[in-house]
Amino acid sequence: MKCFIMLILTAVIVGCSGQTPPNTEVFCPSSGVNLALSHAKTIASQGCPNGTITSDIQCNENTGTWWFGFVPNTIKENCNPACVVAAATKTAEINWRCTGVLAPITPLEPTCVAPSGETMSLSEAKAIASNSNCSRQGTIGSGGLANNGTATWWLDFTPTAPKTGCNPACVVDIISKTASVNWRCTGLIAPPEESCNAGNFTMTLSDALKVAKKSACVAQGTVLTTASCAKGTWNVDFKPFKAKSGCNPICVVNLETKKANLDWGCNVTAVP
Repeated sequence: MKCFIMLILTAVIVGCSGQTPPNTEVFCPSSGVNLALSHAKTIASQGCPNGTITSDIQCNENTGTWWFGFVPNTIKENCNPACVVAAATKTAEINWRCTGVLAPITPLEPTCVAPSGETMSLSEAKAIASNSNCSRQGTIGSGGLANNGTATWWLDFTPTAPKTGCNPACVVDIISKTASVNWRCTGLIAPPEESCNAGNFTMTLSDALKVAKKSACVAQGTVLTTASCAKGTWNVDFKPFKAKSGCNPICVVNLETKKANLDWGCNVTAVP
């Protein structure tokens, strides 16, 4: 009984003294190899010198490694590094544990492929076009269409001097490495407007019709859209409100004065 009490007192005295009991070192086993935490810290401080070891410590018994929190001097984006000490080899290295969003993949540039196998990217076509006659006749746009069958790039193009009924493109030949403007004009080309001349005076049919429709002719009938040029005047066809027997009226436009008057054009029969 006295021995049992002495053992209890001894345990209490030791527990209250603040002294660390023996054999309290923490170990991380690896295939039968134990590595104490204090020894692992020394290895980590030597094996991961470019940063600061933190108090965040874990033992991975499956791999037999000590994982120390680590703040590197040079930060890497989307990484959470640790200083890893292996119990078996007693070496340390940084495991960056990088995760997060991967860098976006740069899309492949559009490419024109000729039947013979030659290729040309859109940027290459633009470079050729910028040094060609296309750039001297207008502005090359950002878009383009590859025609593999004809081995050509058709680049968007805005001409400095547009042509009616045309939708031009700057066409780059990927074989010859040359470029030219294809105007792609469609539809019928309007013929030049008919004009009437009298000495130094000239007047188109459309201008003559404007003069006639603003003259006194309209008070007596309808100015038509057809006319003929004779003796330096435009004789515009005319339909009177009240017809006169034996008369064929016209609205006569004078090129010099730019005025019009009604000529009834009646046939006068001589009285016997």
